[in-house]
Amino acid sequence: MSVPYSDLLPLLLLGVVCVVCIYLWSVSQWRWWYYWRRRGVPCLKPVLPIVGNMYDLLLLKSLPDISNRIYKVTRGLPYVGIYACHTPVLYVRDLDLIARMCVRDFNHFEDRGFHFNIGDSLGRNLIHQNGQDWRFSRSRLSPCFNIARVKSMLPAMLEKSANLVGKFKNYLTHKDLIEVWDVSLRYSTDVLTLCTIGVDAQCLDDRHEFRKISKQMLGIHFIYHVFTGCFFPTVHKLLGTPVAKASVTEFFHHVIQQIIDHRKEKKNENKDVLQALIDLKEEFTTRETGANIPGKIV
Repeated sequence: MSVPYSDLLPLLLLGVVCVVCIYLWSVSQWRWWYYWRRRGVPCLKPVLPIVGNMYDLLLLKSLPDISNRIYKVTRGLPYVGIYACHTPVLYVRDLDLIARMCVRDFNHFEDRGFHFNIGDSLGRNLIHQNGQDWRFSRSRLSPCFNIARVKSMLPAMLEKSANLVGKFKNYLTHKDLIEVWDVSLRYSTDVLTLCTIGVDAQCLDDRHEFRKISKQMLGIHFIYHVFTGCFFPTVHKLLGTPVAKASVTEFFHHVIQQIIDHRKEKKNENKDVLQALIDLKEEFTTRETGANIPGKIV
């Protein structure tokens, strides 16, 4: 007598749930609860198997709020080990140690903790890259942020700041309320596009093209990318989650290609980040070696 498949399905689901629970329990006992202890690092005991010490995420708390809570409960310790969901993380509090890590020993801390998928062109940046890719990109992009180039960006920042003040005055004259988030996003978009790719987005002047894209970049998809990339990198890799939606990636590909073609045609060069990438690509094309790397970066 055969048993119908529909009757076996609840038992199969129950079995899968039991296996997952046993796996999570064993991982939490061995990998999580003892990872920092085996290394002699003071640590916070995980509260829940899935979220570790980040249980505030279930309450929809922001990462700064979570960091502030951990900072308060670890007062007096120079550093402490925590568990960000599935990932052991060293939480550093001592200012001298932070300065050493960020200056003298910086080359040993190139991993920013963000996972990205290889085919994601927008993901190939200094924040997401690790290892040799990060070292290569950093060595080539560091000259873009020397004192001279940063000073050259100051006039653009001052111009946009003056424009921002003017907008605030205008809003206060004609409106009772100001949506600070929207205005700040417009200002940030104008400054970033002007200093990095040499394009005046004019978001403060109510041009909607870049404003629409910037909103899409910082929307739900980006939050999902950061959350899974930081805390569940395996899931992030299996799903192939990109940094931004396909429409955003296509938009930037199109804009940057137009800028490159325009600069080649007019033979003008701006001292911005994009120009450094263009020069890098031409350098490797001339040498006919490793040209695929800078091509992916641009």
